[in-house]
Amino acid sequence: MSTKTLPFCILLLLVCGALFPIGCTVSSDDDPAPEAEVAAPEEFLETEEITDDVPADNETSVSNQEELAKVLDEAETILADEAEADAEAVDSTEIPETSHLHLKWIHDANVDGPETYEHHHEYLAKSKNKARLILTNNGQTALPANGWALYFRIGPFMYLDEEAFAEANETVKASFTGIQGRYKIEPTDGFKPLKTDESLTIPIVGMRQIMLNSDPPVGFYLVSIDEDGNEALVGDIAIEYGPIKGFTPSPEPIGARADAKSRYNRHAQYNGESEPQVALPAPRNVDLDDSKKIDLAQLAAVKSSDDLKFESDALTTLLDKHRQANESDDAVAVSLTIDPELAKEQYKLTVNDEGVSLSGGSAAGVFYGIQTVDQLLDRFGDHLPYITIDDQPQFSYRGLMVDICRHFFGPKTLKKVIDQMAHYKMNVLQLRLNEDEAWRIEIPSLPELTDIGSKRGHVTHDADGKVVQLPVVLNDGGTGPSGYLTREDYIDLLKYAKARHIEVIPEIAVPGHARSAIQALLDKPGYLMIDPEDKSEHLSPQGFDDNILNPAMEGVYPFLEEVFTAVNEMHDAAGVPLAHVHIGGDEAPEEAWTLSPAIAAMGYENVDPKVDPEKSIAVHRKIRDDFSQKLYEIIDKTSSGTVHVGSWHENAPFVTARMADGKAYITEWDFDGDATYARLKTGQPTVLCNPRTSYFDMAYENNPTERGHFWSGFTDTKDVYEYRPLALTDEPLPQKERDLIQGIQSQLWTETINTPEMLEWYMLPRLLPFAERAWNPDVSDEDIAAQWSAFASFVGNYALPRLEREGVHFRIPKPGAIEEDGKLKAIVPYPGLEIRYTTDGSEPVVESPLFDPQDPPAYDTKIKLRAFTTEGRGSSSVPVEE
Repeated sequence: MSTKTLPFCILLLLVCGALFPIGCTVSSDDDPAPEAEVAAPEEFLETEEITDDVPADNETSVSNQEELAKVLDEAETILADEAEADAEAVDSTEIPETSHLHLKWIHDANVDGPETYEHHHEYLAKSKNKARLILTNNGQTALPANGWALYFRIGPFMYLDEEAFAEANETVKASFTGIQGRYKIEPTDGFKPLKTDESLTIPIVGMRQIMLNSDPPVGFYLVSIDEDGNEALVGDIAIEYGPIKGFTPSPEPIGARADAKSRYNRHAQYNGESEPQVALPAPRNVDLDDSKKIDLAQLAAVKSSDDLKFESDALTTLLDKHRQANESDDAVAVSLTIDPELAKEQYKLTVNDEGVSLSGGSAAGVFYGIQTVDQLLDRFGDHLPYITIDDQPQFSYRGLMVDICRHFFGPKTLKKVIDQMAHYKMNVLQLRLNEDEAWRIEIPSLPELTDIGSKRGHVTHDADGKVVQLPVVLNDGGTGPSGYLTREDYIDLLKYAKARHIEVIPEIAVPGHARSAIQALLDKPGYLMIDPEDKSEHLSPQGFDDNILNPAMEGVYPFLEEVFTAVNEMHDAAGVPLAHVHIGGDEAPEEAWTLSPAIAAMGYENVDPKVDPEKSIAVHRKIRDDFSQKLYEIIDKTSSGTVHVGSWHENAPFVTARMADGKAYITEWDFDGDATYARLKTGQPTVLCNPRTSYFDMAYENNPTERGHFWSGFTDTKDVYEYRPLALTDEPLPQKERDLIQGIQSQLWTETINTPEMLEWYMLPRLLPFAERAWNPDVSDEDIAAQWSAFASFVGNYALPRLEREGVHFRIPKPGAIEEDGKLKAIVPYPGLEIRYTTDGSEPVVESPLFDPQDPPAYDTKIKLRAFTTEGRGSSSVPVEE
């Protein structure tokens, strides 16, 4: 009960006490319930003695009349005070502190998509979720009837159903608005102030089912609004999330919900006693004799040529962790050499009674051989077995793309990423440096890009209406993470990666995903990049309608020239000439520019896509093609002229001429293998980026405890291992098309990732099977089934313990479990992890009983399980019955 309602309750008691003295009963012919005495509060009782003089029927005693008059006077005062308080609450513009406001999100149900559909995206887009937001005021200040708004963000690739939202909220008296990737709820006429201890329920109907703990609304914050409509941040509002429920099975590749039983069945074929593979990636040719060995104490100092100094120092540092170099005459030789007869990334390693010999076709090949030696030492400790390895990758491009824009990750985090890539012999890091949400690379001649474009907050304009920062998005709350790579940061990163034989490819996304640049330069003379008169209607998948450069605006081309000039200069300063650059080219809606007067002034026809969609698309594509050719000219002008330009597959139609010159390639993220094959047949060099197995921002499994996206399905470590890049179609690829596949690349988009630990958790251990498949892509289903146990044994026994020693926050897989003959059977996908359990429904901890498959406990539906590392880090808890 609200404390504001107490005066009215007291009033009722006062009136009843006056009209019906103690001892009387009140009944009603309309209420057949037993008669009940009405007692006034003790402080209002008459102290005079009650006599036997009872008034006649329909007659009130004088004393009671006087008491009634007194009570009514008090009642009038109370009602007046109450009315005045209500009026003050209605008229008040004071906003309560957000620490006194509390939000709770309650998921009510998921609504299935259509029974028939052509693609699972159609099913997801037409499914819905129903939930409630409950806003409670725990403070003494009422949330007023106007002068405020609540901002938030729905999970990535989800939207509010505006029509259903309005219908569900007819009585709430609040409006809903979508604003460039965010949502805003604001009171309208008739909204009643939210007083102390009162709650307001706001029904929410969203598009797409809610399935994961990163799907519900996030980033809630409150703003105040003055009479002129100016908004000021009040603060973030804490939110409590209820459980996700109402799950229904979805089409492939979404699939059924993962639980203890499905995990057990998925990994039951694993042989925990399998011999681990020799290294990761698995060498192509190995002859191992572990009955013979060389003790590290026997090894002399490393000898190499000057051009292998970094590699020589790396191997020396590695060996010195286990021994001091032997200076005696009988010391065993350790030599590093470059052999021009070998392929560039090929290496040969020999360990025998003559010593340790490592040769490579280049410094990169030698470096990869050292990583193999490092892994052998993880396994064998203070000695090396006699071994001969002849190894090289099948793909020349073994990449990872990291988005540092949605959330910023600086040099320290990126160097940790590079270290992991290098250890597993990956060689390309594509850095997404700009996005709608932020610009993350310093361009000295355009300081606005980082002074404005790298910052996020609610108030985006100053008093003069100039842009000062970008709006908050994602799960930022009222203030967003800021940050960018300085010129010095980027140069240092290039050097660090080069030493480890990793090429950093900068990605400058245009013409779409360019909102941060557009807004940062909006007030800079000569750099306007959108047409203010453009009436075209389009919306990006992330909810933006003003994020595409307009090729008709003259500010576009000096912007591009300044940016690519600066990027090229930084590469030169690092001693790493720019060989590849990526221009994005993805998710630029074909409705863009179609009704832009500036476009018409260039000689292109304005065609309304609602009137003539086919002609409108044709005009858009012509504009896009002309823009692309100008862009390539700028890239050549600002660099050596031989730079290879990468772009996502949506840009494929606009890069054919450059393809013919051998200076372009496509990063292909299409689901459809047949479509990819069709593009390969046109002669396009391609890097495969299959979302089903290569997007590490996808959730590991279909369970509400997981984080991430699920639009391309769920991707665990075994899914990545089972990826067959060359199996695009049911038929084997012809050699010509196989040769056009440069390699594969994994992607780490960061909409749902906002800490370095979380980035590592999404990336690892999935990066390990990806590195395996990038090195050894030409495998059959039979090979995969036969080799998985050896791979899993290596990961569990050596790779995961190494990651833990290095302080990497990798994801620990959840156990699987079933009941068999009344006993619990449990499994994890990797050896080296232990399972602990409880039988009372509590969460298992490192001190909980250890599961012993030889002496399992009796099965009980209350059992919960967790997998733990030897250092005590645990997985999410798993109930045996979900």
